Amino acid sequence: MSFFRRENKLRIEEKLKKIINEKVLVLDGAMGTYLSGFNLKAEDFKGFDGLNEYLSISKPEIIKQVHLDYLKAGADIIETNTFGANGIILKEYGLEDKVKELNIASVKLAKDAALEYSSEEHPRFVAGSIGPTTKSLFVTGGISFEEFSDIYFEQISALIEGGADLLMIETAHDILNIKAAFAAAIRAFKKYSLELPIIVSVTMDNKNAMLSGQAVEAMYVSLEHFPLFALGFNCSTGPKDMALRLESLSKISKFPVFVMPNAGLPDENGAYNESPEEFSGTLSAYASKKYLNIAGGCCGTGPEHIKALSEKLKNIKPREPLKETSWAISGIEPLFYDEIEPPILAGERNNSIGSKKFRDIVSAGNWDEAVGLAKAQIKAGAHMLDICLSNPERNELEDARIFLPKIFHSLRAPIMIDTTDIKVMEEALKMAPGKCVLNSVNFEFGDKKPAQVAQLMKLYGAKAVFGVIDENKERGLPLTCERKMLVAKRGYKFFTEECDISGGDIIFDALVFPVAVGEDYNRSAQETLKAITQMKKEFPLSKTVLGISNVSFGLPPKGREILNSVFLHHAVKAGLDMAIVNTQKLKRYALIKKEEIKFAEDLIFAANPDAVKVFADYFRGKKTEVSISDVLENIEPEEKLYRHILEGIKSGIESAISELLKKKRPMDIINGPVLKAMGEVGKLFAKGDLIVTEVLQSAETVKKAVEALAPALKSMNIPKRGKILLATVKGDVHDIGKNLVSIIFESNGFEVIDLGVKVPPEIIVENALKENPDFIGLSGLLVRSTEQMTITARELAKADISKPLLLGGAALTGKFVDSNIVPIYKGEVFYSSDAMDGLNTALKIRVSATTAMSDMEGRGERAEGKASVARQAAGCSLPATATSTRKPNKKYFPDEIPVPGDLDRHFFDSYCLNELFNNLNEDVFYSRFLKLKKKRYEKDGRNKEKY
Repeated sequence: MSFFRRENKLRIEEKLKKIINEKVLVLDGAMGTYLSGFNLKAEDFKGFDGLNEYLSISKPEIIKQVHLDYLKAGADIIETNTFGANGIILKEYGLEDKVKELNIASVKLAKDAALEYSSEEHPRFVAGSIGPTTKSLFVTGGISFEEFSDIYFEQISALIEGGADLLMIETAHDILNIKAAFAAAIRAFKKYSLELPIIVSVTMDNKNAMLSGQAVEAMYVSLEHFPLFALGFNCSTGPKDMALRLESLSKISKFPVFVMPNAGLPDENGAYNESPEEFSGTLSAYASKKYLNIAGGCCGTGPEHIKALSEKLKNIKPREPLKETSWAISGIEPLFYDEIEPPILAGERNNSIGSKKFRDIVSAGNWDEAVGLAKAQIKAGAHMLDICLSNPERNELEDARIFLPKIFHSLRAPIMIDTTDIKVMEEALKMAPGKCVLNSVNFEFGDKKPAQVAQLMKLYGAKAVFGVIDENKERGLPLTCERKMLVAKRGYKFFTEECDISGGDIIFDALVFPVAVGEDYNRSAQETLKAITQMKKEFPLSKTVLGISNVSFGLPPKGREILNSVFLHHAVKAGLDMAIVNTQKLKRYALIKKEEIKFAEDLIFAANPDAVKVFADYFRGKKTEVSISDVLENIEPEEKLYRHILEGIKSGIESAISELLKKKRPMDIINGPVLKAMGEVGKLFAKGDLIVTEVLQSAETVKKAVEALAPALKSMNIPKRGKILLATVKGDVHDIGKNLVSIIFESNGFEVIDLGVKVPPEIIVENALKENPDFIGLSGLLVRSTEQMTITARELAKADISKPLLLGGAALTGKFVDSNIVPIYKGEVFYSSDAMDGLNTALKIRVSATTAMSDMEGRGERAEGKASVARQAAGCSLPATATSTRKPNKKYFPDEIPVPGDLDRHFFDSYCLNELFNNLNEDVFYSRFLKLKKKRYEKDGRNKEKY
């Protein structure tokens, strides 16, 4: 390609980037459905019926007319008639040798049309359309990544040769197809010595997920590494159903946001009936909310739709892409760092170097068992998996080709690929349906391999763990903080300046060495902790990681668990972001004996020269861990249950419950040791002595305890009080609070429909319509959760759902609920400070529904600003308009209402009636017991004494 041509392309790209900052660009509408109105005959297709792409050769005047119609309507960008002009689809017609011809012909027609309408004031551009083909790399397979990339390379090359101004990978339903297209585009750009702007447009179902499983956030994280011109959605639905996905993408994307919806959903005859006015009105509303940068139409849209859209978008400013985005990795689901309590836990058991069990499983070819091992780690709290298949006795690349697809299809969590083999890294990234982490990158053999890793990161999308090792053999391993920092600074500069890698894509491994080795190693643990703190200050965009168990190699097994836990505790305090651990054997720091912590800390901080010997001697005599039932054999049942929950141990919980039921009622057990233990767990978590995984284990133990109590609870004949739908909102992985709410509501007669964690608004709406609950409870721990609660409330209101909302979570406040959620929801909204508060609110509402006491003021805490019939009916205090001048007795009307021990009725044999009458709430008495309406006796002018 000539120098002039390259220079011209650069000017076009500069123009596009300038214009997209000034206005919402308008794309054209549908090609296929619009062509159906041209009364095409079979002979027009020359025997290739249905292949619209062939019309660029057989009926070029019609294709050009389509382009002219859209340009006249106001389109800034028109697409080439090449959606299916790829080797896979053309092969079905025996035209696989026509890829180049059809694409070049189509680009020429679009360019000619664009030139007729283009001016200096209003330039027009041509986008080369690249469709999804009929194959799917991740979903169905049957074709290799290389073969798929070659198919795309052939089409992209032809589009470049034809003179397309930009490329559009559209209607993408499989994340790996897009990665193959990226690989093809880079090859083509190198071949022609130029780069074209690229738009990626994915298609999602009505649950806002791609066919390969990624929702909006996971899709974005998987693609954010590539320098896209725009990212967005087309096809699948009409504009109304794209609201949530556009809103979600606009809040996280550093790219301009693109949308091309259908003209509604097709009717029973396959017709699209959404009018130009309705279509353009919806999209312009999105643009006004700053969701959009580019908009056009897909199936069923025509020039009328684009003309209406162009008019509506004229005076609307485009969305500003984000300058900074959140740190994230992904599998089929994303993992945002700011959505968890650090550290990220990477399960270490699928590692052939560190785990003999896994190595033997792989050697025996027991792949299902290997996948089971991975699933067990995720179930035990791992956020991601560290996978290493390196074994000198086996072919690592072949094992990766067998095992990794099984992992990627079985787990939704992100994966860390631990290998020094570049080929294995690349093979893994070709198969990964998300953004992986590449482990074991360092300068041990110079910077050639890190440079290769950087290229893989830019091509496929990945983050890299950089270990602070260099090629200086004389100085040996980096045992001191100073040496670690020297290598880290060199690595950061190399990746960011020489390789153009973002600092956020680097994860520093400060390296952990066994402290029991002695000599120079006895101070290595504390030097590593110092380095973690320094790295967090020096490289604020980057994260840190440690392989925790390395610190305890060579020590007695019982002692290793203790040392690992204590070291992890101090590493997190130092600022550690990610820990590679065995989540199934993580000893709870909060429950370790003080003297054992002292022994471990003496070893970690080299407090005395005999620390290793003292530690080893102490733990060498320790027997294998005794089971909880043996340890607690002589403890009272109540304390036993408390300890089970505190330590998160499920085994033996049934016997503890069985013993307690001999002397306590089920509700007394729940309100006693169960809530007491969870309260203590919460305190330890707040202090940092427990990590989230350990808290979740305690929550699971509580769940098992309630399951054991279920028969006894049923036998109590607790009245059925209604149904509640519970969910932890999208973007929040914490369900501790929700689980406690579930237990308390279920124990008090409510049927609980628990939707789990990270539940998108559309799923909550769908289940609310399906289940018709009496209440909807939304939970969330993070600040981001409050925003999702607002969105969910809005979507529920759109679906005409008005069931009472019970909202709770650490970041939520009554003021936020009052300001942001109450105004947009159709029903009652209640802020619940804790699980019991939520229960009390629900019970009061049920009581009010039964008694129809609409004129009473209640005590249940709720968002202020909206009158609540339920709240008015529930309390005992006088309404604001009450005429009584008596001051209430504090014994009966305390400032803070205590939580009742139970909600059962109790009979008192004798009581002082005068004391009761002196504290009687007259409004309740006259309206409830005498059935008199307040308005009636006020209107008649009669006083209450007459009644």
